[in-house]
Amino acid sequence: MNALILESETLDWWNAERFRVNQECRAACNRYVQSAMRRIDALSAWDLLHESDARQHVQRKLQSDIAMFSRRMERSLRDSVEESMAEIEGAAVFDGLGYYEGAALAAGGVLAAGAVGAAAAAGGIATTTTATAILGLFTTGAVVTFSWPVFSVAAAVALAASYTSPAILGWATSSLRDRFKTHVRDCAERAMIADEANSVRMRFLGRLDLALDRRLAALEERS
Repeated sequence: MNALILESETLDWWNAERFRVNQECRAACNRYVQSAMRRIDALSAWDLLHESDARQHVQRKLQSDIAMFSRRMERSLRDSVEESMAEIEGAAVFDGLGYYEGAALAAGGVLAAGAVGAAAAAGGIATTTTATAILGLFTTGAVVTFSWPVFSVAAAVALAASYTSPAILGWATSSLRDRFKTHVRDCAERAMIADEANSVRMRFLGRLDLALDRRLAALEERS
């Protein structure tokens, strides 16, 4: 197959996956934030002020949601790059074969997931080492870290004093709840969709960029 066509198809895959990562990260972040907001609304004043199990559950659940999303996205991108390499780089295996012969080879597992490195090498486009390195970009494991707030002594004093008045108690609890919501939302957005290099979105976009560079370099070597 013409090298320019292979490069164009590889770029199409890269563009589609970058768009998908952007969309899915933003949608997931919104879901997890909304879920956390509902849990925060259910917290009592005591839960908000202290390191209660209920408050810690909000934090743990958000961390768990984002970590699970990151692992699912990693697996999805690995599957995507395997499939794309089988279709594009591995397509060279079918050079000189008729359509039905090529289809029979594919059905027999020559281009099945897990055989991408061999297929690419057989096509003379990428060595097994190159294919393995590209797939390895999406098998590194994801670590999501957070920094949770420690409410100030002033907040503790204000809340304690508020118990002398139902009106003050309502105001103090509402303020504390809003403060916690803002921090949780900020944490989720930094972890998921921020433009910082260590966010889930930017990390996977960076891996896609590396995968593209390595695939195009391998195609260039073949041409």
